[in-house]
Amino acid sequence: MDQFRKERRELALVTDDETVVGMVTPTDAFETTGELEDPFDDGRAPDATA
Repeated sequence: MDQFRKERRELALVTDDETVVGMVTPTDAFETTGELEDPFDDGRAPDATA
């Protein structure tokens, strides 16, 4: 989180051995640590048919 603030970034790329494997936002990081909950996340998997 400090790096996001320091660099004023809105997202970061996640790498593994110099290969990009994903991306993360400050919100994702807060949700992962339990410091923030997504009010729209009801715990159900998204409906792929909708």
